[in-house]
Amino acid sequence: MTSLLDLDALHIQLRQFAEKTPEILRRVKLTDELAGEVERSMAIADAPFTLAVVGQMRVGKSTLINALVGAELAIPGVTETTATVNWFRHGTPEQEGKFRVVWNDLAGTSDEFDLSKKNEWLGNSELAAKTRFLEFYSTAEFLKRVHIVDTPGSRSTISSHEEAARGFWLSERKAERDSLFYGGVADCIVYTLPPVPHQNDSDLLGMFTSQRRLLQSTPYNSVGVLHKWETLDHSTPWQVAVDHARQAFGFLKSYLCDIIPVSGPLAQVSQRCPDEFWNKLLAFVKDSSGDTLGELMSSPSSFASPKRACPLSPEERSQLRSTAGIAWPCFRAILLIAASRSFADGEELRKTVREISGIDRFMSFLEERFFNRSRLIRASNVLNRTLRVTELGRGRLRNRLKDLANDREMGRQALAEFASSTTFPKAREFINSHLVQTQHESDRVTEVLRDLELQAGSVRDGFEHFEKDCRAVQCLDDHPDQFEANEAVEILTLLGGYGTGLLERLGVNDAECLLDSLHDRLDHWIVEKHKATRERRQVLDQVVTRLEEALRQVIREQDAR
Repeated sequence: MTSLLDLDALHIQLRQFAEKTPEILRRVKLTDELAGEVERSMAIADAPFTLAVVGQMRVGKSTLINALVGAELAIPGVTETTATVNWFRHGTPEQEGKFRVVWNDLAGTSDEFDLSKKNEWLGNSELAAKTRFLEFYSTAEFLKRVHIVDTPGSRSTISSHEEAARGFWLSERKAERDSLFYGGVADCIVYTLPPVPHQNDSDLLGMFTSQRRLLQSTPYNSVGVLHKWETLDHSTPWQVAVDHARQAFGFLKSYLCDIIPVSGPLAQVSQRCPDEFWNKLLAFVKDSSGDTLGELMSSPSSFASPKRACPLSPEERSQLRSTAGIAWPCFRAILLIAASRSFADGEELRKTVREISGIDRFMSFLEERFFNRSRLIRASNVLNRTLRVTELGRGRLRNRLKDLANDREMGRQALAEFASSTTFPKAREFINSHLVQTQHESDRVTEVLRDLELQAGSVRDGFEHFEKDCRAVQCLDDHPDQFEANEAVEILTLLGGYGTGLLERLGVNDAECLLDSLHDRLDHWIVEKHKATRERRQVLDQVVTRLEEALRQVIREQDAR
């Protein structure tokens, strides 16, 4: 039996429903044409997802995007750079060398330019002011399934930047038209945080989640990235970043499903630098004493200064850093990683840098937590479309069954009139044959109708439960005064905000204590539900429903063992 708690299981069930339904519809001519509509509707569920990268300026949004796509398309910099909303899509090798400009006119005209001209759209550019958005292309596998949108940094000193960013987030004034044009709602929102989050970042996040959020902007589709942690002044900045991310998540848990430490620059270096660089850097670290290495890593100028105990000359060290083509904090982080333990060769060091950068973990997280779930949200829309088609088919079939029943009744009446007569044998034979044919057709139509209803029933119930989760989360967001902070976190967890598996919903790691935990929380929330006001009760109804379903699932699994 499919779990009504697990969205992945429900998605599998929907795929099976979508595959079987056209075959059922084609069994009878009456519904044959509807099969194609069901098949076409599934294309919506398979369309690429939209990932929106937002955050303050100079937190490295463009660098993060380049690390995700594995190409230097977005333009990073130490000052304000991104001045437009930029899309990154999968394209051909020929498209990689160009970008498309969609102008900010009523007709939405567009032109293509050589990639070398993209700098003309940076900063307070007149061209940027005339642009609705830019499109860049890459052959990266990641972009086959995901379209990325890079927004100008919030709190920009250039007012048009702020307007462009808000234009993607908000649905008001001109921004509403832009938002619809850009594709409406993002499937996943990545909020890029500095390595040491400040109070103003949480204020900004709280503002757009509570008052100015994207539609469906909840922990279901929002994640934080604690970015560019390599700038932290510490001997093991990657470990400090994990602690900072954990602390920040504790503060922002009502808005995000997690905060993940990521270093886009380190990820890019691991992709870009040749084997020779990694082997030479590792040999340099191995051949340097701890004191010498510590002095060299104290500052960029120290690294380039003469050191008699150093195995590389200042010129060779400068060449090594130049090969990396990265800022000093990132280069220093690589040296720290190389010195942190023994590596067999440069390739092992490169892989470790890639792993520590966090980019692969982040991409896996997006896949498992967002893209799979977004596929299910889309699948819910597809299901609704498909159910409307199948309902049309079921209506036709029910009407046909009524017509066939009337035909058979008329046939039986006609035979009754011939019952005492030996005349018109051909007429009696024709009526009998017609009765047999209508009965066969009635049986066939009844079977198709039954199979359609069976196919739709269970999958519809599963998605209705999921949609009730979403509505309850929305109500939780709309009425924060009705819930204590710790209550809100537990409710979000139970409603699947941090994962939809049974253990994830219950927030426990040990399956052995599941039953006791379930009974305890169910008793607690039943009491709270009976005391609740209207808005609070609306949320707690679904919480209790989910706990009861979880209890039934645990009991079924125990009985099966």
